[in-house]
Amino acid sequence: GGRPAAGGWGATPPPPGPAGGGDTPGGRRGAAAGGRGEPVTATRLLGPGLAADLGPAGADLTAMPVRFPDSAMAALLRVGDVVDVLAVDPQGGAAGVVTRGARVLALPGPPASGTGSDGLPGRLVVLGVPAAAVPGLADASVRLFLVFAYAP
Repeated sequence: GGRPAAGGWGATPPPPGPAGGGDTPGGRRGAAAGGRGEPVTATRLLGPGLAADLGPAGADLTAMPVRFPDSAMAALLRVGDVVDVLAVDPQGGAAGVVTRGARVLALPGPPASGTGSDGLPGRLVVLGVPAAAVPGLADASVRLFLVFAYAP
């Protein structure tokens, strides 16, 4: 990639974008791939204020990274989608709703290898969920197989 015009990155070339797994200026990872020439703003960077950047719509949301075990399924998501998150025990049992109306806040780029740097399969997705849903979603994401359904 080339350098932006004056007032852009300065003396250092831009780091690889989210698809390349690199960090953005200031050490924060990109929330999603940006378009050519698009400025890097706070709404394009992962961090605790990501939900707050939605304005009133994000006031009651907590940004939470969740790993969906099926990366092809997670690839269907787009930033801004609203989904219900369900969990099912892969050994059997009925699926249950973990949280409704979760907003997709960010889609960090998938690693080239198909597994995360920690060796886990799937795709990391940052969801905006109500604070009350965080403990249940954290528990389900560690113990169960997560899937989503597009919310009405």
